[in-house]
Parts: sequence; structure tokens; C-alpha cells
Amino acid sequence: MTCSGGFPSGYTSGVLVDFIAGESPFTPLGTLSFPTPSGTSATFANPLPSAQGRSVQVGDWLALTGTSPFIGLPQEVFPFVAQWMATKVLEIKRDPGIEITQAKYKEVQRQVTSILAPRSLGNRKTPGSMLGQIVGPGIWGWPSGGF
Repeated sequence: MTCSGGFPSGYTSGVLVDFIAGESPFTPLGTLSFPTPSGTSATFANPLPSAQGRSVQVGDWLALTGTSPFIGLPQEVFPFVAQWMATKVLEIKRDPGIEITQAKYKEVQRQVTSILAPRSLGNRKTPGSMLGQIVGPGIWGWPSGGF
């Protein structure tokens, strides 16, 4: 594998690294010891790990064991975070459209809460099927917005 500009300082010979699938659900594929880097490349001598019928491929992630390149939030929360960020940007810019964005923020917050709040060990509601209720036109607060 190669890393343009060299590997970050934590990636030294013998440190444990996790291979993580580059697509949702970001499945951990396995753990190996990091080889001795040579400039911008490192060659793993062991067979690369695989999990659930999938092996390491271009586009996957490598992370120090115990860390992750992904935010620890369910995907159903992403629209809420995006709307929160849009609201914060308009707030900082003192944009007059902030009222529309704040209203959309509160709406998305209610929707996310209604999906995630009832989840417990006794009630295994699958929020993925509810995502379409959150994502839709105007998600950013602009009439024809969306993502």
C-alpha cells in the first residue's frame, strides 16, 4: 500500500491496524501488524483479512486499532447534523433566511428523535426504513433544496 506524503507518525512497525470496508456499513475486515514502512509504501506479508465474504480492496480504510475514520453516529442522524450545520452557518453570517432554516432544523430534530428514541433492547425498530421521512425536498431550509 502507498500513502502520499508518507504515513502518519502513529503507523510504525508492529503497531496493530484495522482494515475497514470503505462502504456502509463499514465492516471491520480484520487486524494485522503494520509492516516496516519504506518511504511512502508498506507491504503486508500476511494475507490481507476478509470478513463476510469480502476482502480488502482499493477504497477501504486502515486505522490504528481502537480508532475509526468514521463518525460514531447512525446514518439516520446525518440529515440532522447537516441541517444543524446549515443553521449554524446562516446564524454566523446573520442571514435573514435563518428563520426558515431554524424551522427545518426543529422539524428534522423531531423526526430523528421520533425514530431513535423508541429504540431499546425490547423494541428493535429499524430506523433505516424511516430515513425517507427525514430526507426530502427542502432539507437545508431552501424551498428546492435537498441532498
